[in-house]
Parts: sequence; structure tokens; C-alpha cells
Amino acid sequence: MVLRRQSRASLKQRGTAYVLVLAITTLLVAMGVAGVMLARQNLKRSDLYVQQLQAAEESRNGLELVSYRVNGLGVGLWRSIYTSGGWVNDSPAGQLTLSYMFVDENDGDLADDPAQDVRLYVRADYGKATRIYSMNFSATTGALVAQPDTFRQELTP
Repeated sequence: MVLRRQSRASLKQRGTAYVLVLAITTLLVAMGVAGVMLARQNLKRSDLYVQQLQAAEESRNGLELVSYRVNGLGVGLWRSIYTSGGWVNDSPAGQLTLSYMFVDENDGDLADDPAQDVRLYVRADYGKATRIYSMNFSATTGALVAQPDTFRQELTP
């Protein structure tokens, strides 16, 4: 009879050990799955951060690019080509799409006075990120001349 009691006791201990091992294994698997999900979320977040940095850089570069292109058109000719407040889409390159717009903040008409300053807005869409930067340009000589102290980041939609 004593042998039977020991075997029942060892069976209970063995059953308890199985339940304990199962509980620990379940806990470790849950922690592993949570770790993988957190790593994927951090990867997505870092990818979006890189896209935001790229969009910001391209938008700043776009200010120079557009002013260079416009000055290449000829003195004052750009005022008759563009309308104040109208976005112009540049050709997309990979994940990047540039758009720009000229705004005459005085009276809204680019063509009326060739000596009026103009604000140039450049929008860069890179992946899922969008950044808009703007700068005032003086046009007293007919060519666009940047006024660096007027550079600013605009609110993005």
C-alpha cells in the first residue's frame, strides 16, 4: 500500500510539473510574439521618420531648383506663365513628387508688377511623408533673388 501512495504522489508531481512547464512555455511564447510585434512597429516608425527627413530635405532643395528653373526662363517671363496660388506638379521621380506654387502676397496677381516680391512654396511628397517649405524672393531686377531670412516650414496637411 505504501508503494501505491508514492506512485500517486509522483503522478501528481509529474502533472504539476507539466502544467508549470506549459505555463512557462506559454509565457515565453507570448513575450516573444510581443517582442516581434514591437520590433515591426519600431521598424515602420523609423521608416516613416526617414521618409519625413527625406521629404524635408527635398522640399528645401526644391526651393533652389525651382528658383533656378524660373530664372532660366528669362527676366520676368515667369510672371506671365504662372498664376498666384496655383500648384504646379513636377514630374515624379521614384517615391518623390515635387509641387510648387508662387504667391503674390501683396495683391494676388503675379503679372501686374514685375518688382513685387513673391513667396515660393515647395511641397515634397516622399512615400507617406509630406513637407512644405516656403521662402520670399525679391524680384526687383526681374530675376528671383532669395531672401534667406524668410525661410519657413509650413504646416503640412
